[in-house]
Amino acid sequence: MAKLNGATLVAPAKIAEYLLNASHPRGAAKARFFQSFGFEVRTADDLTRALGNHPRRNEIKSISIDRAGVKSVIECRIETPDGRNPCVRTIWVLEPGATVHRFVTAYAKAEEARWALERAEAVKRARAPRRSKPQE
Repeated sequence: MAKLNGATLVAPAKIAEYLLNASHPRGAAKARFFQSFGFEVRTADDLTRALGNHPRRNEIKSISIDRAGVKSVIECRIETPDGRNPCVRTIWVLEPGATVHRFVTAYAKAEEARWALERAEAVKRARAPRRSKPQE
């Protein structure tokens, strides 16, 4: 398939308040995933840029059309601060009469999410203070 044509828009508030917000009721898992690859709230512009570049560097996986407009699903590598560049899925919508594809959401492909979660848990265990065994 082809790549997304035209301009894209990623709302910065969606990144800082949702995708990188570890206390967001629906975005916490996504925040942990993106943070495990080096994205941080204080440098949310890095994720905004990476998401904006995602449809330029990867092909459209699927397209659907409904009353909301044309929805495009883009899959695969996203550039990350730590250079591991996982495969993610981004969703974009081109609303009727619009000329800019608006970013809707992003999430990890299942295998990438599982791997990132396992790595985050391993790091957490490594940083946890070790308990000494009680002496008899």
